[in-house]
Amino acid sequence: PFEWLTSPASLRQMLADFPKGNKRALHIGSGSSTLGEFLVEELSYVKVLDVDKDEETLQRMKQRWHDRCLKTGVDESRLQHVVADFASSSIEPADVASFSLVLDKSTLDCTLCSENATASLLLEVYRCLAAGGV
Repeated sequence: PFEWLTSPASLRQMLADFPKGNKRALHIGSGSSTLGEFLVEELSYVKVLDVDKDEETLQRMKQRWHDRCLKTGVDESRLQHVVADFASSSIEPADVASFSLVLDKSTLDCTLCSENATASLLLEVYRCLAAGGV
């Protein structure tokens, strides 16, 4: 695992009280970050979707999560790893307005170098964000 910019633990205070109800998070550009694991294990999120376009990295993280769940007894289905490229696709199986929190540590910055990716990313986040979500 590699944490770009900051560690999951550094976000604990900011995320501890949010959201109050629907604890479902979408982590954009997750790479090999353990933020998704942190949200499930430490902050009791019921569903987290880690999304990245690097299929190989996501496969490694999926295996890591599987092994971790075998040891801890956490329901493996609470964290999913989904391959998506915002320049050309939507996030499957993300439902419309289903996430109360969308996190991005630096993917938006990367998309600014692309012709279509920034608009596609923002539209997809808006599509997935629940009313009152952040």
